[in-house]
Amino acid sequence: MTAPEPVLDGDAERTRLASERTYLAWVRTGIACLAAAVAVGRVLPEVIKGSTAWPYVVDGVLWGLLGLALIGYGILRHLQVAEAARRGGGYPAPTDRPLIAVATIAGVVGLFSIVLLAVAP
Repeated sequence: MTAPEPVLDGDAERTRLASERTYLAWVRTGIACLAAAVAVGRVLPEVIKGSTAWPYVVDGVLWGLLGLALIGYGILRHLQVAEAARRGGGYPAPTDRPLIAVATIAGVVGLFSIVLLAVAP
């Protein structure tokens, strides 16, 4: 059995709820990317018969990686903020490496998708 949650003051409760909403936004966005991965990598090649499928599969995999990166970063950030809240504040600023990694993956996915749109029949 887990210990009961401590009673939080108004500011701490608002911070906890804001962190939870932010976490859920990261997860929702990641899930949308995973849905795009299935749509682009599996459904689209079936719809576009006669076209080469591998570029769409690669694009779908990239969308999937982006989705996983977004969900992973959301979890990491949520845990960081939750730990800071348990200590009583001093919320950590986001670190550069995970943000740069997510932005890089998003850039690669976007660029590949644009190129695919430009050259695909």
